[in-house]
Amino acid sequence: MMMMKKQDRKLNRSYTLTLMIVSILSFLYLSYNYDDFFYLNNNSNNKSTTINDDIKLNHDRIHSELNLLTEDNFVHTQEEPVLNSIKVEEQISTILNDITNHHPTKLPVDDIPSSTRDPNPTGSYNPELNFKQILNTSPMVLFIRSSQKSSKFIKKLFLNEYEISPEFAIVDLDLHKNGNILQNYIQTKKIINKDDTLDVPYLFINGVSVINSNLNKDIISLHVNDLLLDKLKSLAGDNVMFQKKGVPSNN
Repeated sequence: MMMMKKQDRKLNRSYTLTLMIVSILSFLYLSYNYDDFFYLNNNSNNKSTTINDDIKLNHDRIHSELNLLTEDNFVHTQEEPVLNSIKVEEQISTILNDITNHHPTKLPVDDIPSSTRDPNPTGSYNPELNFKQILNTSPMVLFIRSSQKSSKFIKKLFLNEYEISPEFAIVDLDLHKNGNILQNYIQTKKIINKDDTLDVPYLFINGVSVINSNLNKDIISLHVNDLLLDKLKSLAGDNVMFQKKGVPSNN
C-alpha cells in the first residue's frame, strides 16, 4: 500500500513537470511567432506608408510644377502683346526724338534733279504747272526741306530701307527758288485732309498724297509695325515696285 502511494506521487510529479515544460514551450513558441508577426506586419505597414507618402509627394510635386508651368505660360502669353506694344512705342519715340533733336545740315544743290527746279525762273511762277511737271518726273515724288530733320529722316528711310523702282524724285523746297509758294500750293490744294498747317515732308505716289495727318501716323508707325510696305504697294499699282531691303521677294 505504501509502495503504491509512492508510485502515484512520482507519476503525478512527472505529469506536472511535463505539463510545465509543455506550457513553457508553448508560451515561448507563441511569443516568438507573435513578435515576428508583429514585426513583419509593422514593417509592411511602414513600407506601405512610405510608398504612399512618396506617391503623394511626387503627385503634389508634379501637380505643383504643372500649375506653375501653366501659370508661367499664361502670364507670358498675356504679357507678350503688351511687351511688343511697348517695344513699338519705344522705337517710334526714339525716331521722333531723333527727328526733333537733331540739327540738320544743308543738302547740296546737285541733290535736286534739274527737271524739278523752277521751270520759269525769270517769268511769273505758276505753282500748279510746276507741281504737275514735277509729278511727271516719277510716279513717286518726295517734297522735303533739308533744313528739317523730319525731311532728312524720311529721305534716309526710303533710300536705306526700301528698294524702289523706278527711282523716286526728291524736291528740296529749301533749294527751290519758289519753294514757299510751291509748299503753300501743296498744303492748300493737294493734301487730302485740307490741312493748311501740315508741314513737309510731302509724299505723292501716282499723284496721290500719302502723308495727310502727320509723319508719325502715316509713315513711322506703319514702318515700325511692318505695315508701310503694303500701303506703298497698294498705292503704287503696277507703276512702282517696292521691296524692303534684306527681305527676299515672294515673286
